[in-house]
Parts: sequence; structure tokens; C-alpha cells
Amino acid sequence: MTDGAAAALRGLAVEEVLPGLQPAARTLQRRPFPLVDLRRREEEHPPFSGAAAFAADSRFMAQQYAAPVPLKPDPLLRAVDAAMNGGAIWAGGHLVPGSVHHNRFETMRETAPPFDLLRARGKLPRLPGATALIHTPGFRNYFHWMTESLPRLEALAAYRRLGLGPLDRIVISQPAPQPFVMESIARFFPDLLPLVQAMEKPRFDMDQGLFFLDWRGVGQTFTRVKPTTAVFLERIAAEVAAMPRGPGRALLVSRRDVDNRCLVNEDALLEAFAPLGLESVRFTGMKVEEQMRLMAEARLVVGVHGAGLTNAIFCRPGTAMLEITSTQYIRRSRSYADIAMFRGFPYAIAVVDQVGESWVVANNRGNDLEIAPDALPALRRLAETLLDRAATAG
Repeated sequence: MTDGAAAALRGLAVEEVLPGLQPAARTLQRRPFPLVDLRRREEEHPPFSGAAAFAADSRFMAQQYAAPVPLKPDPLLRAVDAAMNGGAIWAGGHLVPGSVHHNRFETMRETAPPFDLLRARGKLPRLPGATALIHTPGFRNYFHWMTESLPRLEALAAYRRLGLGPLDRIVISQPAPQPFVMESIARFFPDLLPLVQAMEKPRFDMDQGLFFLDWRGVGQTFTRVKPTTAVFLERIAAEVAAMPRGPGRALLVSRRDVDNRCLVNEDALLEAFAPLGLESVRFTGMKVEEQMRLMAEARLVVGVHGAGLTNAIFCRPGTAMLEITSTQYIRRSRSYADIAMFRGFPYAIAVVDQVGESWVVANNRGNDLEIAPDALPALRRLAETLLDRAATAG
């Protein structure tokens, strides 16, 4: 646990029971990568300024990816007589720092729920034994689930294996989890699957609570890659390496079946990349196991910023990865850049034109994207450069 986390928890009835897993990689090997501007249209739409955004974000990303950074701490904690309410964890009647988004912490602490009244009315049931919570901010999204919440089961598996205490249930804080939630637990943590319970209203007392905290980062950098993430990705990499190797496919992760951040001229991209054999794939309705096996065949992955790029975790070493985004999402691209950095993939970001009037991102919804026809040759050359780097590294 970091000094800051220890200080914030001082005086609370919370103990650290598993300091952290020990992945082979103790740091995230961030390094500089190409951030290429392929925009052809004016983007001055107050209060949004595309020119200023690109310049500021380019400097920011250069600073963030100048050198390796520590993994984000993610120790397993335990509290006796704990409570879960509103997505936050309470121990001894006190809100636990880091158990809820920092923007909500002060408000929630000042408006503490009337626990005694809730109990008297039967609205705060008590869960006997030991209950584990693995949710993270945004965990209903495929990316956050696969890279942050699901990997925490690595720590709970170690907790059981080492005999550190009982584990009676693992609560998923949503009434009807999306299929990928239970599929991924069954695929990667089958021994824990019988303990998983989805709850409609995550408000309850716990005899004993096992949980993690979500601190924003370490120093001046921020990464979502934790030791639990690292152990999980290392295990996946070993599984993929054992799969039969094919000739290698060039895959475009399509967003045609969603209504946000679509690439409006996807067909033009496929035509321009035809010499590379680029084929469009959609993951909607595909089981996690099928997604894993498909991505294990890739030599090149191209896609617009979005949850589908999460499946790069299933790629083999030496896969080239090209993310297409807009000036709205450059900083958010750290999510997928960090997957590429952890796995050692040659990686680049191409910033292209926007289509639409949603110049302020709200609820993670922004404009669609379009690659200018005269920018397509440059984009293909960028992909070819990444493939050459992958071949040289391999």
C-alpha cells in the first residue's frame, strides 16, 4: 500500500490482507510512439478548439510516455462489520477513501446514509461470512471489466490459495450482468464462478468485507494497469502462446453496429488497406472465447478508439496495433496504449476528422470519425511501418 493510501485509511477498521500480487513485470514499460495528425478539416467550434487540443494533448502524451511508470497499487483489504451503499464501502460507520470516485467522496461523506434507520426498516440486509467486491469505476464497460475488475479475481484466487481467510461470495453490483461478465469468469476463473452473485440493489451489511480501492495514480502519471492486471495479462499471453499459430490476419475492429464514434467511411479504409489483407470484424454477440481465438490470429489490429480494442490483450507478441481517434479522445487513448505498451506491441495513434456537432464529450459520447481520402495512403504507410517494426522485433 502506498504511503498516501495508508495515511488516508489510518484510524479506520481496515487491514491489508494481500499487499499485492507479484507479476513478472513490475513496471509499465511506457515509451514514445507516433501520434500522427491526419486531419483535413477545421475544428474550431467554441468552446472546442481542435488546434489547441491537438497541441496540448500531444505534449501531454509525450510527457506521459517518456519513460516507464509504476503499476497502479491495488492491494486487497478487509474490514469487519462493513457496509456497501451507493457503490461506496463503509467501515465502522466511516466512508472508506478510495472506495468511491474522488468527485463524489466529500458529498457522500457529508450525507452519510442513516444506517440504523435502514436496518430497522429491513433495507440493509446482512450478508454472513466474507463478501468480496471487485467493482471499479465504469466496470459495466467491457474495457474496464476485462482490464480492471475481472483481474481482481487473481487476488481473490491467491487469497483462497494461501488460506488467508474465508471467502463466501463475490458480489457483482448489477442485477443482470452483460454476457461477457459471467463468460469471462467461467473462462478464466472457473473455480470462483460458484461464488459469484449478481445483486440488483448493492446495499447491504457484511460480517466481513474484502475489497480494493481505486486511487487515481502514482506521482504525475496515471495508468489503469495494476499488479492484478499484469498477472492476468501475463497468464493470457501464456495461453495464447500455446495456441496453434496461423498465417496472421489484419483485422479492423468495426464499430458499424454501435451509434457512437463510428468510422463513416470504413469501406474506403478497407479498400485502401486491401494490399495488407485488412478484414472487418465485429465482436457484438461473439463469446469471449471466440474473441480470444480470433485476436490470437492477428498480426495487425486497426480500430477506432472503443471497447473492442480491449481484445488486443488476446494478441500474440509482435502484433502491430493502430488506433484511430479524434482530438476528443487522444488522452483517453492511454487505455489502449497501455495495453500495447505492456504487451510490447508496435503502436501508433492516427488522429482523423470528426463528423457531427457533439464537440463536447458527454457520457463518453462524441462525434463520428472520417478519414480524408488523401489521408488514407499516409495511414496505410503508418500501418506498414508498424508491421515492419513488429517483424524486426520478432
